[in-house]
Amino acid sequence: LSAPLPAAFAAVLAAGIARIYGWRQPWSAHFALFQVHVRKSSVTQLSRQRQSPDKAYGLLQCRGDATPDECYSCAQKAKTGIRDDCGNAMGGRGWYKKCFIRYENYSFVGKLDILTETIINPSTAPDPDLYSIAVKGLFGNVADEAYLSANRYSSGSTIDNYWFQHIYGLVQCWRDITSVECKKCLSTVISEVLNLTDDGTRLGGICTTGSCFARYDTYQFFNPSPSPPPLQLQAQQPPQTPKNRGMDIDSLIPQDEQIIFNLDKLRAATRNFHEDNKLGEGGFGPVYRGTMPDGKRIAVKKLSVQSRQGKEEFLNEVRLVAKIQHRNLANLLGCCAEGSERLLVYELLPNKSLDKILFNPQRSKELDWQRRLNIIRGVARGLLYLHEDSQLRIIHRDIKTSNILLDEKMEPKISDFGLARLFHQDETHVNTRIAGTFGYMAPEYAMHGQLSAKADVYSFGVVLLEILCGRKNTDINLLPEFQILTEL
Repeated sequence: LSAPLPAAFAAVLAAGIARIYGWRQPWSAHFALFQVHVRKSSVTQLSRQRQSPDKAYGLLQCRGDATPDECYSCAQKAKTGIRDDCGNAMGGRGWYKKCFIRYENYSFVGKLDILTETIINPSTAPDPDLYSIAVKGLFGNVADEAYLSANRYSSGSTIDNYWFQHIYGLVQCWRDITSVECKKCLSTVISEVLNLTDDGTRLGGICTTGSCFARYDTYQFFNPSPSPPPLQLQAQQPPQTPKNRGMDIDSLIPQDEQIIFNLDKLRAATRNFHEDNKLGEGGFGPVYRGTMPDGKRIAVKKLSVQSRQGKEEFLNEVRLVAKIQHRNLANLLGCCAEGSERLLVYELLPNKSLDKILFNPQRSKELDWQRRLNIIRGVARGLLYLHEDSQLRIIHRDIKTSNILLDEKMEPKISDFGLARLFHQDETHVNTRIAGTFGYMAPEYAMHGQLSAKADVYSFGVVLLEILCGRKNTDINLLPEFQILTEL
């Protein structure tokens, strides 16, 4: 059922598109210095060209799925193509099959550009409504992964459930912008592309800016598996002052403007995730303590590569926890998504989780009745915030003692939002797949999958009993009639 790609649309995408600015005579001489230099072991890079009365700034970056050979070939084509298309223009940009090139007479490095240009496949889908829903879902998934990843790239596919038509999508930001700016840019281009689906539901389209782009179509136009690390492309420069050299990407993305952590820094902080730094292990994977160069102590949750649901839980936790703040919720400092690694970075709380103290015969003595009451109140405040007071309405779905962390003052903080479910304000309950920990699940949820805020309240009730009784809900070391606390 896949429609053939219209010749005009295919020709434009194959040749690349160029955008040309005003004319000015000296620019051909300046642009002649823009040469492609390849280093095969690192990431794409950008640089300023020269410091002179007539400044020229250049950027060249390959697509995230490009192989080294594809990247180099596209870079050579782009360099020649934009010179031929733009001539003596003061600035220009070109989008090619596997790369993007841009030059200007001003410094555009690190500045978000959301001026859009769009190309569409004129063919329309047989069922516009279903096709539109499929495209929106596809872009929602790939966009979240792209702005959180190190190379700002993601691709994926889905199926139109009516015509069983495969749909492929790809998004990417250039790496001179922050993850927050990348998210904003992708939102802009995806909105433009989705506007195409509302008008007869075009089978394919691409929307580009100077900072990012989004594309979808009915055939796989990207490499199906991760490529080797992309090339580093820099403008070749005359030996001038240090400030004239290529800019480091990290210097363009201030850490306080994003939630992305560098994998090498997390490895150094945890001594390469050494066993001695391991705090414990849950469904998501192991958790390690670490110390950053500034002395800040962190807890790093490392996705288990065997975890089938780990990827979804990672994205879910980042999406939700980054938007909520409360004294009784664990503070997410950031995340890391490089290669196959998926990590969440939290503030390290010295007393670990409630179960480590409550069910320890020696340490449980630290929990007098006043502290136990404060913990109960704190968890209740955190749940009330999630259910009623936050800008998002969230059902946690996995309230238990091991997901309640304690700071140095024994103040509780709810953690682990990997299974959390976002509710709309007008929803009272939904039917969903069962997720959580048996023994803490509400009966109607465990048996029928009916989820509401009451599911968290039931789990909180089980935790309340454990705090008051000082024992686990399920203890197989006791006589059968006493093993399950909630049945006494």
